[in-house]
Order: sequence, then structure tokens, then C-alpha cells
Amino acid sequence: MSEQDEERFAILMNISDERTLTRNGFKFEELMYDSTALSDYRKQYPQTKQTVKKIIKIDPDDISYIYVYLEELNGYLKVPCTDPSDYTKGLSIYEHKAIKKINREIIRESKDSVGLARARMAIHERVKQEQEAFLTSKTKAKLTAVKKQAQIADVSNTGIGSIKCLEKETKQPKISNIKYLLDDWDDEVEAFE
Repeated sequence: MSEQDEERFAILMNISDERTLTRNGFKFEELMYDSTALSDYRKQYPQTKQTVKKIIKIDPDDISYIYVYLEELNGYLKVPCTDPSDYTKGLSIYEHKAIKKINREIIRESKDSVGLARARMAIHERVKQEQEAFLTSKTKAKLTAVKKQAQIADVSNTGIGSIKCLEKETKQPKISNIKYLLDDWDDEVEAFE
């Protein structure tokens, strides 16, 4: 068996897939593959909707290149990955998929500290506005409103100080004042009789 036959056999035994030829080459597993030879092919043989789909062959043990079957040339063209960092050199498809999965999990689990700080400041400002609006209102607060403000204070981390302000506004009159008011009430009622 000649060296060309061995290479042809190795290509045929690789994983087959179908991809669309674009002006940037081929995309496979979020990696781009292109070369000068493939660019020259695109210029020489403009593609139609029927011919733009190409069969590619992928070596599962090394995704640093793919083979593309070109009908007009009646053969395969070796096309390297355009990754400038040599990430794919000697990398298997299985390793690449595992790395992509771990990368997605890291991105999903990562927390943007600046974004979290901004969100916290926005929430604090909104709570402060709500408290100021509540305190400047002219109506007496009901017990449920006090509870709501206490919950807001707990969330905003403003603590006991804002609850004391609320208690001042919702304070009930002293019993001695109530007795005086009731005595006045009796005098007023007698005046009308």
C-alpha cells in the first residue's frame, strides 16, 4: 500500500460531517477552518445554493485541521484551524467538547462584581426613595405599613434607625392626653344639650 493510499484511507476513516462553505471557510464545533488554497478555490469556483454544502472529514484525535471534499477537484483539501493561539494543536474532539462544557459552566457561575455592586446600590437607592416618600406622607401609617417599612429596612440594611423614625410618626397619644380629650368631649356634648 502506498503512502497516498494510506493517507486516503485515513481520511476516509475520519468522522464525516456536512458543513456550509462561507466566505470565511468552515465552522465546526465553534472553531473556524480556512486557508489560502480554500480561498483560491472559492474565487475560482463560485458556489450556488446546491453546491455550498460540503462534506468534511474530522480526525477525532486532532481537530487542528479538517479535510474538505471538493467536487470540482475530485479530492480532499486539508484545511487548518484559524485559531492563532494553537489551541487545537494535537487536541482531540472529545477534549475540546469537555473544555467547552467547563468554559460554559465557569461563565455561568462567574459573578460580575461591578454589576452586583451596581445592582445593590440601585436597590438601596430605591428603598431610600420609598422610605422618604412614606415619611413625608401626611396620613398616619397603619400597622401593616410599619411592618412593610421594617421589611424594607431589613432588605436595605438601614436597620433600626429608620424603624424609630416610623415609630415617631405612628406613635399613639398618651393615655393622659386621651383622658383630657374625653373630658373635653363630655363638655362639648353637654354644651349642645
